Amino acid sequence: MIGDPLHGVAELVLRESGMVIRESQMPALEAAIRRVDPDITAEQLLARAERPGERESLVERLIDEVTIKETYFLRHREELNAIDWTGLAARATLAGRQSIRVWSAACASGEEPYTLAILALEAFAPGVAPIDVLATDIARTSIARAESGRYGRRSVRHVTDELRERWFIPHGDGLEIGPVPRGLVRFARHNLLSDSIPPAGEAAFDLIVCRNVLIYFRAEAVRETIGRLQLALAPGGTLILGAADRLIVGPDAVPIVEQRASAPRRAGRRRAQRAAPRERRTREERRAAAPPATEAPAMVAEAEFERGVTALASGDAGTAVEALRRALYLDAGHAAAAFQLARAHEARDDPAAARRAYWQTLALLEESGEEVGGVARRDLESVARARLEALGGG
Repeated sequence: MIGDPLHGVAELVLRESGMVIRESQMPALEAAIRRVDPDITAEQLLARAERPGERESLVERLIDEVTIKETYFLRHREELNAIDWTGLAARATLAGRQSIRVWSAACASGEEPYTLAILALEAFAPGVAPIDVLATDIARTSIARAESGRYGRRSVRHVTDELRERWFIPHGDGLEIGPVPRGLVRFARHNLLSDSIPPAGEAAFDLIVCRNVLIYFRAEAVRETIGRLQLALAPGGTLILGAADRLIVGPDAVPIVEQRASAPRRAGRRRAQRAAPRERRTREERRAAAPPATEAPAMVAEAEFERGVTALASGDAGTAVEALRRALYLDAGHAAAAFQLARAHEARDDPAAARRAYWQTLALLEESGEEVGGVARRDLESVARARLEALGGG
């Protein structure tokens, strides 16, 4: 609603942090405002945010309250296992540096940067790990928790007994990070949207890890942030995004550590397809999507899927829609194609068509395996639902 103070606060959060507050999250935003100040209204917060002497601290506290902080040690370890620590060290040495420069962006309460330090220590054991990890987050309270290095049982639930013994110290019901990995990590506040990349005073990085943050940004902010992160890499450096982020930016948009696989094909897709709102197509469109008699439909479907994803990454949303529709006609159970089609419709500013394609994605995922195109099904579901809420169709 235009002029509504609460929506005005949501716009303030968007401008300052890049985070989109969806309609379904408005009650949570109200609660966040109360945590900032129990006696303040949304309208009063907006007024106070206009005061130069108060704006910075007030907005920072608000963003801190609305920031999602769910993380834990060794989260999505399969993404981190692909890091070639030896290769990174060799490139750093060739560049005349003694250590691998690592940046953990949007580090929340610190589990990820400490995980990276531990994995490097394990990789170089019994020698010294030549690694320097910069960990940044927009929220000062998150940084303070990270610097304390103390974690409850939920945060360390995936840490093995061997790693606990080597790199942690018992602390109450949880663990405290030990002095060796702690000494490899330093923390600083940084806003991915508005601050310089790389952070002020920092040289290029051999490894940048920025996982499952970009899905909360608008499309234009995602593209800009990815480009800036790429420029912050040293020659031969590696950028790691989370599985959910990879779905947003496309598989070939940036040099990401990932393993790609064909989307699974399973029975029961006709039922899943019927469960989803379908796109309406003209007879001419259906005829254009029909497979050539001399080519196997599955092979053509995969080729059209790749063509659509490539077109979308290059900014040609029209061609992407055409190719991805064709891929779905040829393979009615191609959940990844349905998802990318939704993204293409968003790029064309067609929210109604995007919502239909996201609903189709969710229906098809009910019949999919645990992975879709090399991405965990739960991640694909999470992103599709988030986009539906953002588009008002959740």
